[in-house]
Amino acid sequence: VTLSSNWVEVDEDLSEGASLKVPYQLHNAYIVHQLKSGYVLIDQQGAHERVLYERYLERLGTQERQASQVELFPAELSLNGDEVDALRTILPDLERLGFDIASTDDAGTFLVRGLPADLSGQKDPQALISSLLHQHKENLAIELNQRERIALTLARRSAVRRGVTLVTEAQALLVAQLFNTSHPEHTPSGQRCMMSYALADI
Repeated sequence: VTLSSNWVEVDEDLSEGASLKVPYQLHNAYIVHQLKSGYVLIDQQGAHERVLYERYLERLGTQERQASQVELFPAELSLNGDEVDALRTILPDLERLGFDIASTDDAGTFLVRGLPADLSGQKDPQALISSLLHQHKENLAIELNQRERIALTLARRSAVRRGVTLVTEAQALLVAQLFNTSHPEHTPSGQRCMMSYALADI
């Protein structure tokens, strides 16, 4: 599996030699990456959630609409009244991310005609939209605004899972992207996704 994105700059500790070290995957779930002071053990799923969360938040904060990948066979959504209201509330933000969702003659039926380009691999657009609507309704039981809820839901649905083999380049890219986030130690929901170990500990 490869991670589609551009390479990014990383912090000083990584850039001074550490980034030249080849990371490796442990049990197809964790990435071991060497630093000058020791090494870090990274949960690949939690790390990718952090990277995607901040990427989606950044996109939601701009006025520019992201690219959409047209679905060959649009998925049909059948929603009840509350779900229709929720969809209409979050639709402007979804469209900014690259979703293309159209209403039909039936007031409770919508067509998912396109997804954000980096979500085009989603096998079940209906489940993705349903998850977004559910999280909007439930508010995740924590204090998040609408855009944070959308970003968190998409990050959780799109992140690479534990058990997935990553090629070396994808591992290195994920490490670089993680260290370029605002809070690399934690997932968007606050769980730790990285542990540091000093040479003295070894």
